[in-house]
Amino acid sequence: QGCIQKENDDISKAYLLKAWQDSTVSKSFHRFPIAEELAFTSELMDELNQLLEDKNNFDEFAAACFEPCLGFKIKQVNQTSKSILVSLDCARVYIYQNNHRSEKFLSPLGKVKFLLFLNQLFPDYLKK
Repeated sequence: QGCIQKENDDISKAYLLKAWQDSTVSKSFHRFPIAEELAFTSELMDELNQLLEDKNNFDEFAAACFEPCLGFKIKQVNQTSKSILVSLDCARVYIYQNNHRSEKFLSPLGKVKFLLFLNQLFPDYLKK
């Protein structure tokens, strides 16, 4: 007898995204289709936090587009969840928390560091 397993929504995840929003797909993150996903460990969360806190990874300007390739759903104990979308092509990071969106612009160094992190999480991404 089969059981329908409900997806665990209480864990943090990293997503490899397709850059164009599509409301018709069933598996999406902020309406961006999910190509791959994985559970996000506390070690990886520490790496992401270091990337986000390093001021050298950010700049004052970015392209006027947003096509994310990477997403994160961060579940924090006794706090609201946080969603992060990263667009390497457009050098932008959107952070959603408490019904508020903040935006950061990636520096050239930041783009390289996030690309390395993306490749660490999803090693097949650069092979495509």
